[in-house]
Amino acid sequence: ELGFSCSAGVAHSMTLAKLGSSMHKPGQQTLLPSSAMAALLHRLPIERIKGLGGEVLGRQLRDEFGVHTVGDLAGVPLDRLTARFGSKTTAKASRGSGAWLFRIARGVDLDEVKDEHRPRSHGAGKNFLKSKTGVLT
Repeated sequence: ELGFSCSAGVAHSMTLAKLGSSMHKPGQQTLLPSSAMAALLHRLPIERIKGLGGEVLGRQLRDEFGVHTVGDLAGVPLDRLTARFGSKTTAKASRGSGAWLFRIARGVDLDEVKDEHRPRSHGAGKNFLKSKTGVLT
């Protein structure tokens, strides 16, 4: 009726669901079953995973480890990743840590889905300037 479309991804983790939602735009839903993760991630460029392909981390992974795909990243041992990017091994290991890189390369994301609070109202304004002729433009 309003002409809006919606794309959605369904997966066992928030990061992979976000990836799924971007795979078949616009207006389609993508289901990423756990059984398909290894094949999908193996050939996926690291830039497609949020937080992996940026200027700093993406470049470090490419230059120092020869990583171009998530499959390449999965081949880097945990001890090498933690030696270079930190050894936080808790369940809440921060993005970019060696433990997070090791897990995300295997499709494991421990980030929790958080509620978003909607604003109560929206506003927009436009200021009109007077032209030299005195007519509003």
